[in-house]
Amino acid sequence: PGPYEYGNRDGKSDRRGVELTISANPIQNLDLKGSYTYLDATDSDDQTVTRRPRNELGARAQWRLPNVATTLSGDVRYVEGLFGKEFWKEGSPRKELPEFTVVNLAATHSLTDHVDLTARVTNAFDEDYQEVWGFATRGRAAFVGVRTSW
Repeated sequence: PGPYEYGNRDGKSDRRGVELTISANPIQNLDLKGSYTYLDATDSDDQTVTRRPRNELGARAQWRLPNVATTLSGDVRYVEGLFGKEFWKEGSPRKELPEFTVVNLAATHSLTDHVDLTARVTNAFDEDYQEVWGFATRGRAAFVGVRTSW
């Protein structure tokens, strides 16, 4: 109970789109992946559905160094056509959020058969973006750790 109640809306909500994925191994120890999603999603009022980007493009590369113990990887994500509701304004109007590109980097080095040293940087270029109006995303962050398995 309270000022916000949630329930299913009456009516029809249409979603149409296409997703494409490609993988390649152009040279030994190098894996490349790419993806693209196009989505046309409307609600029962024929308005663009919020939080569902129209276009999303992704790319990932993973390189296992010749020493076999070290792997370097990176990925990039581009999002455009993402709508949200400005819930703090009268009538909660829908508005398109700015497009954004986020890059992440990572490395893993096997110290033994059961212990790996890991490092990663998320949002490497400190992109200032939101996926939901009013909710900030994390800026650049770095992590170092040890992973074990047995």
